[in-house]
Amino acid sequence: MVVRRANIAEWVNDKEIKISPNPSEESFLAFIKQKRVSKKLMQEMDIAEAFSQTEWVDQEVIFRGRL
Repeated sequence: MVVRRANIAEWVNDKEIKISPNPSEESFLAFIKQKRVSKKLMQEMDIAEAFSQTEWVDQEVIFRGRL
């Protein structure tokens, strides 16, 4: 019988993500593309319109290695 352990990802701080179990020994840098829609904009228009009016941003994150 093979028991598989679930992958768990958690934010360590505003830039680092820890994955367990981690397949990578070394930490590595990545960019996550996202939109940060303000509450004010969502109140002024519907959510879909606010989303379309918001620019994409790249958030730099570090995936922590095992070392």
